[in-house]
Amino acid sequence: MMLWLVTWLCRPLLWLAQRREPAAPRRILLVQTAKIGDMICTLPVIDALARRFPDAALTVMHHPVNRALLKHDPRVAARWEADSSAWRGLGAKLRLVRRLRAARYDWIVIASPNLPWLLLPLWAGIPRRIAVTANHGRSVQRAEPLLTDALRHQGERLIVDEWAELLARLDVPVARDKPLYAAPDADAAVDALGLPAGSLIGIGVSAANKLKELGEDKVAALVGELLARSDAHVLLVGGPDDRALAARILGRQPSPRVIDTTGRLALDRLPVLLARLAVYVSVDSGIIYLADALGVPVVSVVGPTDPREQRPLDPRSRFIVERLPCYPCSTVFRTASTCRVGTRACIGNVTATRIADEVITLLMPDQA
Repeated sequence: MMLWLVTWLCRPLLWLAQRREPAAPRRILLVQTAKIGDMICTLPVIDALARRFPDAALTVMHHPVNRALLKHDPRVAARWEADSSAWRGLGAKLRLVRRLRAARYDWIVIASPNLPWLLLPLWAGIPRRIAVTANHGRSVQRAEPLLTDALRHQGERLIVDEWAELLARLDVPVARDKPLYAAPDADAAVDALGLPAGSLIGIGVSAANKLKELGEDKVAALVGELLARSDAHVLLVGGPDDRALAARILGRQPSPRVIDTTGRLALDRLPVLLARLAVYVSVDSGIIYLADALGVPVVSVVGPTDPREQRPLDPRSRFIVERLPCYPCSTVFRTASTCRVGTRACIGNVTATRIADEVITLLMPDQA
């Protein structure tokens, strides 16, 4: 609140101190410090900026977890790793302003619109400040006039469509495509797994946000249903921290048609694996957006999230929604990590059979 008040009092001087905006931006900073799913949903904006301004140097500020996701992207001139600790405290904010000012960005596109990021670009003298802002929080909404271009998020609209509307005002067309760039050796790394021929179903065994997680019992039951109802092989997908969970699931479903891939591929190699799947099933987490970006149909157990504002966009994809009185409690700009009613019923009420029904509909539509 103090930073907002000081900025508001100083705004006439800060506006006078702004650098003049060039006819076309030469240096652009895009800020997206959320994790994998949000970054993938921001790829259309990155692609639009790179296409519209091919001679501009595009820097992406991102969470460290997305390092591999952006590592091979030729559209990105520079990558700036940061999380919220980078601007926590007055000293950190001052250092950040100095770094922004020294970089002489012409545009800043803010996809993580917390209060500091709506204020600090004005202090840094960035002439064009662009954001889709949150639809809650009085301080954030009071800071909107400090932006040069803003659109307030509406909960029933897709974020990517709002970005398209906002950037269209600046003659930057935004499509829904999400181009990805895997590591050069990704095909060889996936070939080394020795995957069988035939249909492959991927299951995300966990989620970074434990509020959304299916849990060991449900994943094991789902694996059993899919083995019984199809001839497909089932791939357990996750990171290194999921190896123990995957081992327990394998112990409960000991079949040669169940393959543990958890922790065996880095994020920049995972796209090649996902692209070989017939279906991917998961809760609303980062890898389901990665699969969708590759054109793989998904079954999403949305849990506490609202797919009207952010979701996989392949028209074949299926969504399992429990519309409880408390739903939704987790949004793009206000992520919940605990269940406020203590039941997690939006996940718990969804049975393995219900999930399997949707998977089989995508895998074998004539037999569903």
